[in-house]
Amino acid sequence: MTGLRQGPQDLVENLEQHADLINLPRIGSSDNFAFPNMQLNISPATAAGSGKWKASYYAMLCKYLIYVSATSLQSSLGFFGGHHIDGGDHEGTFTSMGVYSNLSEDCDPGYFFLLDIMVCLRLDPGITTFFCALCPHGGTGPIYTKGKPRQTDYRLIVVGYPVRDLIEGTGILPFAALPGNNDGTRMIRITPEMTPDA
Repeated sequence: MTGLRQGPQDLVENLEQHADLINLPRIGSSDNFAFPNMQLNISPATAAGSGKWKASYYAMLCKYLIYVSATSLQSSLGFFGGHHIDGGDHEGTFTSMGVYSNLSEDCDPGYFFLLDIMVCLRLDPGITTFFCALCPHGGTGPIYTKGKPRQTDYRLIVVGYPVRDLIEGTGILPFAALPGNNDGTRMIRITPEMTPDA
């Protein structure tokens, strides 16, 4: 929240007032007025040249910028491991992404791309970035360049994001997944009528 508060003051004030108005759940901190949903992305380090990596690591980064996906992340994150947009996010705010990793020195942490504006960020531990997830974005996984990875060589990214239906109070939200094939139909859902402020 400290980083967001350094952004446009009108936006920050509007988000905070809106969160109070609709009684937006404060996830993780009573100061969190902007990110009612959190997701943890866990990406294992892979060897350079392994899996679907067909060229050198840096050549693959260049190819990624022209929408050829570096698919090492897709094996651990599925659809969200490639380039994508988050079409269910709210238009009036940002997504936050914080990197919390303890990779060995032989690991390159990977990169995050904002494809429409051609920005590339190295995902070093401790950085947080804010961006509009309604624009194309994606990334690469961590790569160990020599030796063997430690058992703890995983990159951890926490994403805080503004789901449109929750921000607007108009949707049916999943509360929990039921056992079995999780195709989106096996969920316990909460409708707006079931919330205390309906």
